[in-house]
Amino acid sequence: MLTPSEADKVAKLEKELNLLHCKTGSGICDRSLLSQSEKEEVAGLERERNLLACQTGDGLCDKSLLTPADAKQIASAQHRLNFLACKTGEGYCDDTLLDPSETKEVADTKRQRNALACETGWGICDRSLLNAEAANQKGAKPSS
Repeated sequence: MLTPSEADKVAKLEKELNLLHCKTGSGICDRSLLSQSEKEEVAGLERERNLLACQTGDGLCDKSLLTPADAKQIASAQHRLNFLACKTGEGYCDDTLLDPSETKEVADTKRQRNALACETGWGICDRSLLNAEAANQKGAKPSS
């Protein structure tokens, strides 16, 4: 059995732990135990956490909670991330999201990466792409 002083300390610690859970998004958060200012602080932290999840491509992103300006920024960042993944050959790339100039840039970069891989022996070399590239270059050169 706890003394009244010990019970107060336990209650205070439980309230602090609940607030910590609410602020960090981990553990069980009982919002009914929060003061109005704590609820507002927690809501702000949740918005920031969601924005970060959306910015980093985390599966926990809830786009419905974004402001229109944030949604536009996130869409632009996701487009750039996809373009970078396509261009570098690293990560998930959805070619269908690229505009025509990006598609051309990605194709050019892939050809260069393939030629370099064939030349150096590093990476995966597709010699059939080299032959197609050489044929394209010969066809494009003016005759002398």
